[in-house]
Amino acid sequence: MSDKGPGASLPLVRPGNPRRIRSFEDLLRPGMSVLVVNGAGPNGAWEDAAGRKRDIRTVSRLRSNIAAHARNSAEAKATWVADQSIDVWLIWNIWQVASPDLADVIPIAPEYAVYRNAGIAVTTRGKEKPQAQKFVNFLQSPAGGAIFSKWGWKTN
Repeated sequence: MSDKGPGASLPLVRPGNPRRIRSFEDLLRPGMSVLVVNGAGPNGAWEDAAGRKRDIRTVSRLRSNIAAHARNSAEAKATWVADQSIDVWLIWNIWQVASPDLADVIPIAPEYAVYRNAGIAVTTRGKEKPQAQKFVNFLQSPAGGAIFSKWGWKTN
């Protein structure tokens, strides 16, 4: 298994941060428009972040500001680009690293940070192919880790 994963699920905001969002708590303000992913990728990370303090009111306040639910990260990106009325996109930081002109990152306080592991394993069928294990070994090597780090993934 790999010990690599995307960095924290972070609030991405419109370039220049026109709504002056500074923290996760700002996402709870009435009238904020938030895009989340419920499906593949950061599935439910928004609810994990909002529930970290064990206060259901935080979850409810964020839920009331959700303007769009995407089925996966790519659909979320398309929604973000198409709907300029959305203020915040809760997604892995790797999306902003790959497309820095798409959004600005708002740091998230540790008490709201959510991480996921990007596991990898050789399948039963893959065990018959030496290249499969070589690929896993590469991903777990310092050279593989450097590539993950370049694109914003946590490697430790």
